[in-house]
Amino acid sequence: KRMFRQLGKQSKQLLKDTTKKNVVGVHVPSMKTDATLKKNQLTCQINVAPSTTFSYSTQTTEKPNQTEEENDVQVREVESNEDEKHIHGFSLQKKVYVPSYNFYSYIYKHDKTGAIFYHIDAKKDQNNTFSVTFPTIPENSNGVAHVLEHSTLCGSKKFPVRDLFFNMTKRSLNTYMNAWTAPDMTSYPFATQNEADFKNLMEVYMDAVFFPRLSRNDFLQEGHRLEYQVKKEDGELKEIEEDEEVDVDDGILMRSGVVYNEMKGAMSDSIDYYFHAMTEGLLPGTTYANNSGGDPKDIPSLTYDYLKNFHQMHYHPSNAHFYSYGSFDMRPQMKQIDEVISQFEALDTSPIFEKIGKLEKFESPKRKTIYGPPDPMADVDSVKYSINYLCDYDPNDQYEQFAISFFRYLIFDEPRGILYKKIILNGLAPNFLPMGFDSTIKFPYFHIGVQGITEDKTEVIEKAILEAFDEVMENGVETSLIDSVFHSVELSLKKKSPSFGINISHSVAISLCNGKDPNDGFNIMTNLNRARKEIEEGTFFKRIINTYFKNNPHTLYLTMKHNPNHTESLKEEESKQLKQIEEDLSVEDRISIIKENKALKASQNEISDVSTLPTVTINDISEERPRKVKFVKNFREDKTLYQNVEDTNGIVYVTASYDLHSEQIPDHLLPYLNLFSSFLTTIGTTTKNYHKLAEQTELYTAGIEGGVGIISSLEEIEPEHYRFVINSACLDRNVDNMIDLMLDIYHNAKFEEDAEVMQYMKTIVDQSVMEISNSIVQSGTKYAAVLAQSSLSHANEVHEKLNGLSGLQFLKGLSALETFDHIEPLKELANIVLAPSNLRVLVTATKGAMNSTSEKISTKLMDTMLASKQKTYDDYMHIDPVFNPKSKSVHVEIPSNVNFIAQSVPTVTYTHQDSVPLNLLGSVLGSNYLHQQIREQGGAYGAYASQSRSGTFTFYSYRDPQLFDSLSIFDTVYDWISKKDTFTEDMLREAKFNMFQSIDSPVGPHVSAKYQFLDDISNDLIQRRRSQFLSTTRDDILRVAELYLRQPTHRSVCVLGPNPGELDDEVWERVNI
Repeated sequence: KRMFRQLGKQSKQLLKDTTKKNVVGVHVPSMKTDATLKKNQLTCQINVAPSTTFSYSTQTTEKPNQTEEENDVQVREVESNEDEKHIHGFSLQKKVYVPSYNFYSYIYKHDKTGAIFYHIDAKKDQNNTFSVTFPTIPENSNGVAHVLEHSTLCGSKKFPVRDLFFNMTKRSLNTYMNAWTAPDMTSYPFATQNEADFKNLMEVYMDAVFFPRLSRNDFLQEGHRLEYQVKKEDGELKEIEEDEEVDVDDGILMRSGVVYNEMKGAMSDSIDYYFHAMTEGLLPGTTYANNSGGDPKDIPSLTYDYLKNFHQMHYHPSNAHFYSYGSFDMRPQMKQIDEVISQFEALDTSPIFEKIGKLEKFESPKRKTIYGPPDPMADVDSVKYSINYLCDYDPNDQYEQFAISFFRYLIFDEPRGILYKKIILNGLAPNFLPMGFDSTIKFPYFHIGVQGITEDKTEVIEKAILEAFDEVMENGVETSLIDSVFHSVELSLKKKSPSFGINISHSVAISLCNGKDPNDGFNIMTNLNRARKEIEEGTFFKRIINTYFKNNPHTLYLTMKHNPNHTESLKEEESKQLKQIEEDLSVEDRISIIKENKALKASQNEISDVSTLPTVTINDISEERPRKVKFVKNFREDKTLYQNVEDTNGIVYVTASYDLHSEQIPDHLLPYLNLFSSFLTTIGTTTKNYHKLAEQTELYTAGIEGGVGIISSLEEIEPEHYRFVINSACLDRNVDNMIDLMLDIYHNAKFEEDAEVMQYMKTIVDQSVMEISNSIVQSGTKYAAVLAQSSLSHANEVHEKLNGLSGLQFLKGLSALETFDHIEPLKELANIVLAPSNLRVLVTATKGAMNSTSEKISTKLMDTMLASKQKTYDDYMHIDPVFNPKSKSVHVEIPSNVNFIAQSVPTVTYTHQDSVPLNLLGSVLGSNYLHQQIREQGGAYGAYASQSRSGTFTFYSYRDPQLFDSLSIFDTVYDWISKKDTFTEDMLREAKFNMFQSIDSPVGPHVSAKYQFLDDISNDLIQRRRSQFLSTTRDDILRVAELYLRQPTHRSVCVLGPNPGELDDEVWERVNI
């Protein structure tokens, strides 16, 4: 999780184009962004234009001219068994075998309503997935689909429980549970390994989407509401009588709502703002010109009746698409679905798809300039600029969609793609905008964009893009780049993802809602072979470029200038609107608003009867850890080679690690650690330049990452030590190549004053600054937490210097230099870091490959590293500074309309007996008190609390319109939990469910082993903590709450948000980045 992309070459998306652009409405706020599809992961998406009918060919997918090799990977229709043809009101449309993953899939159509059910029978995958998705076509930007997605999960006919979704998350062992709104659809997915839990969640989801309560209070809470606060002199809310006259000067009219504040935060992000403007300009007159999440300016126009009518039209079984994946039998699922949807009559859904609109094609390219929010650390005069092309191909042509995706990868590859060379390496722009080909909507488009440039550069960049197209048409691309795609696909087909069902759920939903066969997306090897053949014939690049780029009149050139006053302007506009509304309010109107909000708060404070909700039990949690890591360490006499035998499907994973020696890393080198880690595996070696190193890495491995991290002690707040780690993975046959590359990087890293290397270093720094800067508004809570924790321990202070705003400011200073000439600090670090002591290596491989792989790792990698660099030291490099924890309050102003807040207090480390109760305490507080007070009543997108391994307990709020109110709530958590009968046994049980959702979540074959290997965590320690989680009592929670939260020794606060006005300078430190 370091700032830099350690898998630089492999972290880019392979034929990605499943990115959920403009997807909003996630019900579970997280400090993580949506998982990015890695270059070595399969993208199996096929998206085409929506259709009002759903039909499949009954003929085989094989073609007469296919080769035997192609047939081995070709998705093909197979004969069904008699008992599969008609099941619980569903008729089989198609049964397909997918050889790449060795599973069967089934497509059924409901006889009565026409609903579609798609099931993948993955018998060996215990992480089962389910989703129900509806095409939802907004006609404006009032956010109706997004507000409906939230409100639907606030209670239903069978389960009239306030906040149904969050109550179910606390009664489940799910591994994933969410809901999201895209530009033209809304989906409700979940995953779990427990069959009873699967049935429970499915029952709740089905009742919620088809029979939601949709109360007005839910609409006011989740959507938008006016709050007229009449205050007394002491600031308390003033109670009024119905006939009492109220002077407008006595109160303040405000607007709130979860979605309203969520979208204020989203539209403060310059990237989100830009892409909404781009689709509006490129696709005018269609639903994609609207903001499906809701524009804060338009959300107040959404009415309660409009919401209910939208649900009635769109959330109907005839418009529903069901998907399930995994080892559970599909028949009980189909029965459960049929029992619900058979209560409905069939509905003509054609009016829904008519609302998508007709796109009038441009007669000639258009240019547009807009003004939008600045990036937090961008220069005022910098702009974002892009060329956007409508890709007008036959929506039924699966190969054409794939071909454009393939083309996108080849030209954007870093550092070998021609656009990367011409634009980034040549210094025309510091970084691309999130680029690529979006085929997730009816009107696909291709986007080439840059950021951080001055406006006068746009013409030069246009010229560079055209030159790049001409060169590719004339010369094609290097063969090794195409070969690396085939290698990446082979890796992706072998890699065992524990979340495969969820990972493909978005692409499956798109295919189903568009009336197409989701199995087509698994034909990736067939499409690759066809693309390669077309390239060999010399027609591929000329056809793609001429058709979609050079001769495309439907093109938009879009420039966005940054308005430094954007946030203030929106606030002023909102204040102006509210003032106008306020002036028009009668006394009765004001009283009505106050009464309505009192009724809402009363409903929010009600204790729901959750006994109607299905639940798993504590007995569903195994007392023993389901899967233990079993290291074998006797291959070498020194016991330093750890063997971990797993079913890796032909992939070898290697992690080498050693603690650094007792020499101190000088303070002046500390800020360079992340740079060193990033450069080590990217800048090339004395035997291979960075271009050749990237080529070899992509051809033979899944990526190589190396770097230095600070490791906190498991037993004490201090001391901690530094550790060097290098990771890689490859196919069995490429182990020798992988080792050679790792050794070349380790021994021959090119930290030299070479002009080409220094220019590439400068490029990496510029890109990283831009990417991290872009992430601040989206990931503000993470940066707030890191800064808040930094005053409580030395390890957290170092972490902030490396990975927080301080580290970013250091990088920005380097980025401002014309050339990168800081080679000497990197050389110093190389001399300190690349000197192994206590070298250990972990290998994860299949049983058949383990011995031969271990022999090569031991003799070629370990012996070579130790022989050439071995030094002897008495102990680890312990850091023993004089550090004094302190309380502090920091406000960081960023261009956002909402706040990201973190407050931390010191606690204990991982092995302390209080660590487990503190983890459970965080869950209790987050899912009960903080959720109710800050999200439901305060209007924030989310609020939670957690205990860290490094010894801090942190409260968070995310996209929060409040500041001081939320901080006050953080300060009252002990008062709440210590009240008699407030904290119940049910809450503790729910907290345990919440913890085990992550503890027992499935992971890849190398992940658990690497975690234990690097952090020196034994199976016994993990089992002890597991047993303690299960046995922790209510008294244990109350004890640690009193010990650490009642009167903490220190309290540190950090807020990222808009200018709050006056702050007490004796308490608050202001930071402007």
